[in-house]
Amino acid sequence: MCSGSVLVIKILSSMLSTKLTVAKAKANNGLRRLLTAQGQELVDEVVKVLRDIGFSVTDVDKLVGEQKPKREDLRLSHSEKGGKQWNAIVEVRGHTRSGGSPADLLRLDRFARLYQNEAGQVPDKRIYIVNGQLELLPSQRQEPLGSATEELQVFQENDGILIWSVDLFRVMKATKPSDYPALIESIKNGWGRWSPVHVLSSTAD
Repeated sequence: MCSGSVLVIKILSSMLSTKLTVAKAKANNGLRRLLTAQGQELVDEVVKVLRDIGFSVTDVDKLVGEQKPKREDLRLSHSEKGGKQWNAIVEVRGHTRSGGSPADLLRLDRFARLYQNEAGQVPDKRIYIVNGQLELLPSQRQEPLGSATEELQVFQENDGILIWSVDLFRVMKATKPSDYPALIESIKNGWGRWSPVHVLSSTAD
């Protein structure tokens, strides 16, 4: 094979590799980041989803800056009847191997105390959103904190709700804007493991 043919093959191979990389990046953009991302990329997608369905969202890290003590990732608010304001603190975590960590729940407990010191009241809800076992396909992953029954029970008793990002992805794919009020209420009034079953069932009617 002449050197010219080898060069052409190398160029074509490089072009195909680039196209494949771009295709993978596009596939993992948007809502799919709830399944594939962690860190700030996951936080950004969660912010977008929560705003899309109707919550007011504050990115606390961007608000307090890097020099201040670590706080919860997000703060949510939602106006209720009578002018009352519902508020929540949110921690968003991605874990490569585990489904989640009880330490994340303890972190939210500390953030709730800091919030109370600042706002003069406890948050209405503590929300833990986790994308776990990133090394596995979503269909192979187990629900977060499956063996942390006691820790999750204490979290639930303190108005805590655990939202699996896989469930959030499924719900957002299946619902439309007219379903969002029910979705908001399921988060505001839920505790323990978030179960979007009734939201999904209403979309099938």
